[in-house]
Amino acid sequence: AAGQGNVGAQYNLGWMFDKGEGTNSNYKRAIKWYRVAAKNGNSMAQYNLGLMYDKGETVSRDFDKAFKWYLKAGNLGNPEAELKLAQIYEQGNDEVGKDIKLNYGLRRFMDKGL
Repeated sequence: AAGQGNVGAQYNLGWMFDKGEGTNSNYKRAIKWYRVAAKNGNSMAQYNLGLMYDKGETVSRDFDKAFKWYLKAGNLGNPEAELKLAQIYEQGNDEVGKDIKLNYGLRRFMDKGL
């Protein structure tokens, strides 16, 4: 199904390879399938890619890539990504810059009543 374009199956394959569920962990395959699902609009795949680059445990840490994926997921309304973005903005991460307003993430939370 993943090969035929089923986005849910693409995400699930990424997750299975990422977590080692039903197969051995394989981070290269996890990233491959997360990217395919992410490019097809799956916000959880986008968020998970952000986490992988943010933590740098299985791939080289790359804040720019992490931020890009968090932003894509956040723009699709993924609450975990929105929270991550709000935390990044609140901390005034030097790589993001102090000029970026905190209210982006907080406004989205307030609009949702969180």
